[in-house]
Parts: sequence; C-alpha cells; structure tokens
Amino acid sequence: MLAKITFYSFLLYVFSLGFMQPFFLIYGQKIPISDFIFLVTFFLFLLAVIFKKLEFQRHKFYWLLLFYLTAMFLSACFSDNVRASFFKLSGEIYLLTLPILTFNLIRNSDRLKKVFYVWLSATAICVAIGLLTVFLFYLDRENWLLSHTLFYYGTLPPGNYPRISSTFLNANMLCNYLSVGLMILLISRKCGWINKNLFYLSLFGILFCAIFTISPGLGGISLALGLWFWILLKNKEKLLAKTSLFGGISFAVFFLFATAIAPSSHKTATFYINLPIIEKQIAPSARVMTWIDSFRTFSEHPFFGKGIGQNACNINYFDLSGTMQTLTDAHNIFLNVAAESGIFGLLGISAIVFYFTKIKVFSIFEYNETNIIRVGLVLAFISAFLYQGIGGSFEDARHLWVLVGLIISSDDFL
Repeated sequence: MLAKITFYSFLLYVFSLGFMQPFFLIYGQKIPISDFIFLVTFFLFLLAVIFKKLEFQRHKFYWLLLFYLTAMFLSACFSDNVRASFFKLSGEIYLLTLPILTFNLIRNSDRLKKVFYVWLSATAICVAIGLLTVFLFYLDRENWLLSHTLFYYGTLPPGNYPRISSTFLNANMLCNYLSVGLMILLISRKCGWINKNLFYLSLFGILFCAIFTISPGLGGISLALGLWFWILLKNKEKLLAKTSLFGGISFAVFFLFATAIAPSSHKTATFYINLPIIEKQIAPSARVMTWIDSFRTFSEHPFFGKGIGQNACNINYFDLSGTMQTLTDAHNIFLNVAAESGIFGLLGISAIVFYFTKIKVFSIFEYNETNIIRVGLVLAFISAFLYQGIGGSFEDARHLWVLVGLIISSDDFL
C-alpha cells in the first residue's frame, strides 16, 4: 500500500510540473506547488525503502549525477557568496534526485503509460489556457487572465500579436515543456495508447500554443519532428523521410541564426557586423551578448566558477519595446554552468548530455516497434535539453530531470 501511495504521489508531482503558476513567494523566491508535492513524495519514497516496500534500484548513471553534484558543491565552497550558493545547492540536490526517484518508481510499461497520461493531461490544461489567452488577446484585451498568461515581447518587436506563457512564468519555458509533451503525445499515438481524434486535437493545440510562444525553442520542435518522421518513414517512404529530415534540420538552423541576430540595431550592442553583399549592418542579439559575457566570467573563474546561483553575466540590453533590461543569465546551459561551476561543472553537464546524445542515440538508428518509446524520449531530450539549451538555461527545469529519469528507466525495462 505504501509503495502504491508513493507512486500516485509521484503522478501528482508529474501533473503539477505543468503549472509554474500559481506559486508561493518565499524569501523572494517563486516556489511552485510542485516543490511541496515533491517533498511529500520523497518522504513517502524514503519510508517505502526503509520499510522494504520498495527496493532501491541502482544504476551506473548515478555516477554522472554524483560527479555533477560534486562540481557544484566545490563551486559553492569557493563561491563569491558562499551562503547564497549553498542555498542554491539544496535546490540542485532536489533536481538531481528527480531522475533517481523516477527511475525507482517507473519499473514497467504500465507505470510509464500512466505517467504519459498524467503528463498529457497537464499539457492539455496548459494548452487550453494558452488557446484561451490567444483568443482573449483579440477579443477582450483587458481580461484579468492575460496579466498572468501573457509574456512580454523581450527582444521581439512589439505588435498586435500575443506572446503566451500560459501556466508557466515565461514563454521559453512553456515552449520547452510543450516540446516534451509533443514527443510523449507522438509516442502514445504510435503505441496505440491514445485514439486518433484526441491525438489530432492535442497535436493541433500543442503546435498552436508553441507557435505563439515565439521562442527559439521552436527550432527544437522542428528538429524533433523532422527526426521522428524520418525514423518512421525511412524504410517505407524514403523521399518523404528525407524531406522531413531536411525540413527539420533547416528550421532548426534557421532558429539558431535568428537567435544570434538582433531584429534591428540597438544602442547597447557591443559590436556590429557588416555584410558586404547586401550592405547591411547587423547587431548581436541579447543572447549573443550574454554568451560572450558569460564566457568572460568562466575565463576569470575557470576551475570552480563564480559560484552556483551567482550571476553568470551582467549585460544591459535596450529592447525594442524601449525598456532597458539587465540580463544576468547566460541563456545557454553549458555557458551558464561553466560560469557558475567552472570546468568541473561543465564537464559534469557535458557528460550527462553526452550519455544520451552519443550512447543512447544509437537507439534512434536501431529503431523498431519495441524501442519506439526509447526513441521518442531521446528525441525529446535532444530537442528540449540539448538544442534548446543552446539558447536558454534550462538546466534547472524540473520536467527535464524527470525526462532524464524516464529515459534511463525505459532503457532498463524495455
């Protein structure tokens, strides 16, 4: 009974990951409801292990997590602000616990199927609120809901179009979450776990809302879709498969270039590039400026970083809405970790990414009906963690660490 309660508590936690709003404000930190559900779930898990209702499962992947955690611990010890960094370290321990908890609780296809259903249910609510946000933007601009579900334009030119965040705190995180939900939806349909009508309705909703995030993460969605249909069709419809692959990669490359170039010149640009053929001067985007400054921080603190939780950079950016922004996040997983935790932290996060994109990626090329779940989850990781990690610091995204746990779990029992 205790093991079953623990599992259902975990399902509730997975469901809550789709909602970063509402949240509790504690000591200036926005704490979503999911964090409190995690504490209950982890306590139940410990009780189940202590009373031998659950057997603790070991996995070699834990060594990578331990290496990464050790790097962050050393970073906290040598931090510019030791107290703040150790507070941040507690949050990192929580994140690295998620794949371990997931791996221990998801031990068969039936449980994985339940997790998928719960994830898709949360995604459906998130999408419904996103759709409502778009409609209200044009029909009732003063509606109270929009103050919670719209996101500011950021580096985009302001205009008569909505940029949504739905149940999340920003549009980029919403796009990241939807990209994982999309792959779970595709897996569920391929496995016959969801009927056709509900599949197409959900697919439309996810893609519609993702488009209105107007996020660089759309390139990750394109890449995952291109690879997915190439894998499924390469032995049946070779031309269509190659078209899908080319289209997915092309859009992914396009969004990377769009991420690097500012839509128009801005007075806070640190340099300009002159294009001789079209005789146009382009300015670096805010992301490129944060990348450069974060690398400078890393070069100044190469071994242990500036300290986890400390500012990776300090860039002033005058956006197209006429607002001066101060950016302190690297907007890149690898540079953010390197600036905060130094070379050891960078090696740790790189080893984790390498584990899935080099070793697990072979499952993509060895596709068959039995490993479709593994293939889809790996593509979700490539899209949300690796690709979107180039233009965003998603290393602290809770749902991505649960995704990591799902991959190592499915790889173990499938």
